[in-house]
Amino acid sequence: MDGITKQSSYNFERYAWPPDGDFYPGRFITDCVHLASGSCRAAYLGKDTSTNQPIVIKQFIAERVHASKLDRYWSEDIQASKIAQDITNKYNEYMNTSKPIYFVVPVVHHCFKDIGRPFRPSERVLIEPYLGDTYEKFNTNHGLVLKP
Repeated sequence: MDGITKQSSYNFERYAWPPDGDFYPGRFITDCVHLASGSCRAAYLGKDTSTNQPIVIKQFIAERVHASKLDRYWSEDIQASKIAQDITNKYNEYMNTSKPIYFVVPVVHHCFKDIGRPFRPSERVLIEPYLGDTYEKFNTNHGLVLKP
C-alpha cells in the first residue's frame, strides 16, 4: 500500500466521507497491518485505491460472533453513528460553534477476492476513514468507558 502508514490520516479537507464514486470490487485493499482488536472486532489499516487515502477495515471476529447476526450488527453500528450525528447536528446548530462536532458514519462493503488475508471473499466488512495513530479508543462494546 504505497504511502499508507500508521502515521497517515484521512484528509477530510480534500476528500468526502463517505467516499465519492462506486464501491467497485478491489477499491478497498489492505496489507493486513493490524491496528487493534476488541471483544468482537479486529481493525486493519487499509487504503482506498480511488483516493489513495488511509482507511480502517473492520471485521467481526468469527469465533465470537455468529455469522447469522453479522448483517444486523453492521446495520446497528451504522444506525448508531447516524443517530449520534443527528444529535450532534442539533447540538452544533444550538451552540453555533466555529468548531462543530462530526461523527464518521462507516460504510459496509463486501470483500473482493484479493482484499488480503485474513478477509474472506464476499465477507462484509466495515470501512471507516483512518484517523491516524493518535486516536485512542474510549469505550467498548460492553459499556466500559476508559478515562485518563
